[in-house]
Amino acid sequence: MKEKKKYYMGHPFDSRFKMREWELEIEKELDIEIINPFFDVERDDREVIDEKDVTLDTQATRKDRYGLSDEECEELVGRDVDLIAESDGMITIIDGSLSYGTIQEMVYAFEIHKKLVYSVISNGHIGHPWLRRHSTKTFETLEQLTEFLRGGA
Repeated sequence: MKEKKKYYMGHPFDSRFKMREWELEIEKELDIEIINPFFDVERDDREVIDEKDVTLDTQATRKDRYGLSDEECEELVGRDVDLIAESDGMITIIDGSLSYGTIQEMVYAFEIHKKLVYSVISNGHIGHPWLRRHSTKTFETLEQLTEFLRGGA
C-alpha cells in the first residue's frame, strides 16, 4: 500500500479558517495529509486567540497573539520545524495578509532540501526573486494548486 504524501501548510493567521476548509476538502479528495499548525497540533494559545476579535489589526490584538514567553516561543517554533522536517513537502500560502512565520517556514523547508515546496502567491508578487528561489513551484491561485495536486504531485 502506498503511503500518503504529507505536506506541512504555512499560511497567514488571518487566513486560517479559509485554509482549514480547503485543507479538509482536499485531504479527503486526494487522500493526502496536510498538517495545519493552527488546527492539527495541540496549541495552548488557540482558545485565547480565537475568542478575541482577530480581524481587528490593532497593536492590542497583535500583543495578545504574540504574548508568549520565550519558552513557549521556543516550543512553538521547534514543533513547527519538526513537523516541516517530518513532512514530504510544504504548501505555502502568501495572500497579502501579514505573516512572518509563513515566509520563515517556507525558507526553512527549502533550506533543509524539501523537494516539494508549493507556494500559492496570490498577492501579486509571484515573480518576487526570494519567493521563486525558495519554491519548487508557484501558483497564483489556490485553484491552480488544487488542479496540480489532482494531477498526482
